[in-house]
Amino acid sequence: MEHRDRILLEVGNTTVKLARSTGGGGIVVERYEDPEEVAGLLDGCDAEIVCVPVGSGGNLPPAFHDLAGLRVMRRADLLPFAGSSYASPETLGLDRILNLAGLAGQGIAISCGTAITIDAMTPDGPFWGAIMPGFGTAALGLHDRIPVLPLVSADALVALPARTSLESVANGVLLGTALAVAGLAGRLAALGFPGAAPRVVVTGGDGELLLRYWNDVPAPELDAALLFRGMLRMLEKQMPPASGSG
Repeated sequence: MEHRDRILLEVGNTTVKLARSTGGGGIVVERYEDPEEVAGLLDGCDAEIVCVPVGSGGNLPPAFHDLAGLRVMRRADLLPFAGSSYASPETLGLDRILNLAGLAGQGIAISCGTAITIDAMTPDGPFWGAIMPGFGTAALGLHDRIPVLPLVSADALVALPARTSLESVANGVLLGTALAVAGLAGRLAALGFPGAAPRVVVTGGDGELLLRYWNDVPAPELDAALLFRGMLRMLEKQMPPASGSG
């Protein structure tokens, strides 16, 4: 791989995201399903590699253990950002922390993936909002529990009033999820930003899908690299290297 000053990795439950700086504050994000493919791309790279394991268990794929120059962000490195704002810090998702850090100021961060998280950085500090099923999770869960109902995809058309079961499920899963997210974001905004409309930033693989059904004005910003901006902010705070890569 071409030399990079710094490469950032997010290790989730099913994917690994790799981020590279393009200069001028730009970040390009690539998504991989096979950790061994990522390890192969990085083998022999002389850049600093910073990784955060956000998936369950917090463990790195075995393929990453032999990567030279690997630096791992751990929970202990990131929890100071949250302070005493969460009653069970051992369960607070590292991705939620980094998304708020990536705002580089006040606002609401919405991450759309397998789950959707809605959190805010307010003048009084972090306001942790909600974790709810993502679009695909909601669709699959409904179909699994009631197989007679169709499994809707992101391409399904919403239609009010509905005339078919497919339209009805699409309305519930797609439009309903989007309206719920917008409603939760609005509730957080009212609690944390009285008298002012906060900046709202959407990230994650289904971010564009959420914006398709977002009716409020102004529309949120879309930033696929929000978590990685949070990683960079933590590094700028001179976070000490984490011990081990377990």
